Amino acid sequence: MSASVPSRHCMRALIPNLHEARALVQRATRAINEACEANRPTPAPSIAPDQLSQAIEQFMRLLIQIDREAVESTPVTEDISRLGDYGMTLFNNLLDWAKQLALEQARRELDAATLLAAEWILRHRGELRTLDPLIGAFAHAIHNTRQPSVLEQFARLMGRVAEASAHLIKQDLDKTDPNRPWRLLHLYRGIAAMRSHNPRLMEEIFDEFVRRLPEDAPGFFAESMQQVATQSFPEPVCAVIGRYFERWTRPRMH
Repeated sequence: MSASVPSRHCMRALIPNLHEARALVQRATRAINEACEANRPTPAPSIAPDQLSQAIEQFMRLLIQIDREAVESTPVTEDISRLGDYGMTLFNNLLDWAKQLALEQARRELDAATLLAAEWILRHRGELRTLDPLIGAFAHAIHNTRQPSVLEQFARLMGRVAEASAHLIKQDLDKTDPNRPWRLLHLYRGIAAMRSHNPRLMEEIFDEFVRRLPEDAPGFFAESMQQVATQSFPEPVCAVIGRYFERWTRPRMH
């Protein structure tokens, strides 16, 4: 396990280890297979869940094997990127099944394993080429987390995901789609930063937000201002939101 990743020690607060994640995936795929056999959804996704179950099991075993052998040999970054993209695609397809079959517990288990897989790719210096399953995992995690310290860790993890995203994703070419993963990643990261109650982290992430999504800045800070006005936030958090609101919203009101 690489010692060069400074945040690895805090990942246990967010996501399981590889063996725990594999067990979560096995439970989730078992539930999906059983529900699919019982319900026969129509129309069915193109890839059958039993095929996905076999593929994701092989993927998780391969991650464990690579970590076990990492002391002797370091995988090529491009190989890690391709493997990671394959895994993220599998998770995306499995999550589609879980949603269609209304399997909330399976969805939560797949979310946790998806975050672990992303952290694994980051730790092995791979490139993230598919963000879709991560966006849902981050959204649900932020919605269900109340501890500011854990939200801070999520915000930092999302920053690492953004940095490791493929160049084409970072270019953000299709700005007409409000649900594009790149946009949602930064919106959720901004929300996590605000709820972390860490003013310094908020400033760091907000500055990055306006660089990468300047067209979304007025709306984001206006909505954030409404939240601090109606909810209980520490005064330093309100002060930071107020400054960014004045800077990015007021000029548009003239």
